[in-house]
Amino acid sequence: GSGRANDIRNHTNGSVIFNGAITASNGMGLGFDNADSIYQFNAPVVLNDTGTASGIGIDITNGSAGTFTFAEVAITNTAPATARPGTLPIGSAATGIDISDSPNGTFTFSDLDITSAADFGIIGRNGGTVHIGDAADPSEIAGGTALMLFDTSATVTNARITGGTDTTDFDIAAPAGSVEGDFPAISEGGVLIVTELQDTRVSIQDSTISGAAGLVDISTGDSNHELALDRTSISSTDLEAVYVENLLLDPAGTGETFITSLDSNTVTASDGGGMYFVDTVFDSDPTTVATETVTGGATPIG
Repeated sequence: GSGRANDIRNHTNGSVIFNGAITASNGMGLGFDNADSIYQFNAPVVLNDTGTASGIGIDITNGSAGTFTFAEVAITNTAPATARPGTLPIGSAATGIDISDSPNGTFTFSDLDITSAADFGIIGRNGGTVHIGDAADPSEIAGGTALMLFDTSATVTNARITGGTDTTDFDIAAPAGSVEGDFPAISEGGVLIVTELQDTRVSIQDSTISGAAGLVDISTGDSNHELALDRTSISSTDLEAVYVENLLLDPAGTGETFITSLDSNTVTASDGGGMYFVDTVFDSDPTTVATETVTGGATPIG
């Protein structure tokens, strides 16, 4: 049907634990609005063709400060991509998972498979801390922009992240409260990280990333951002495979971008460059005064 398979609003007290599988087709998926407790899904969650109704498979929003744990999630979203060139709206229908305006929440997806999401596979915007993947079973995340983190921290382990290959320029609408406004994404890609108003930490390990752009990591200089990228294969067909830059847009800003680890990656760029770092600091422990050596094993670039 067209309603939500699960809808939790303004909930604070008591844990919610699902031990049975949840399957929904042609509906609105799962919704959490100001959900501040413990939510545990121990069985598979399968959401098919959510894009035919509201689009977003799992929608977590409005100050949800709870602890969310999903053992296994599979999402197929058939909503069409937003027309390009243009601005992709936040809350786009063609999105697998959207975590928004929930900076105090923790969201864990142990086995995540998003097989179709024309705009975003998973997007966090002021979305707290997101954990994706485990060592046992690789997660599969596919989308126009497969993984987008806007003022959101994350750990990603053992995931295959596949972005689109459309090189048409487009913008991504900025979240509420953004100082800089809409963000020019240039082309589709595997991972897009934007840090503006929140200090963030992102760690990606033992994964593969591909798309027109591989991994693009942009900071505005207003907040601190840390990136660790280890044992991961990154490839691009149009832009640099890895592009990291602190734009330093605010002359009074004190935010820095730190590379805390860059160990044993493989980089392939068929058109753009391999790895590109601008106004970044290589420091394995930014909490100390001294600049600590960053682990950096062999990284073939081809």
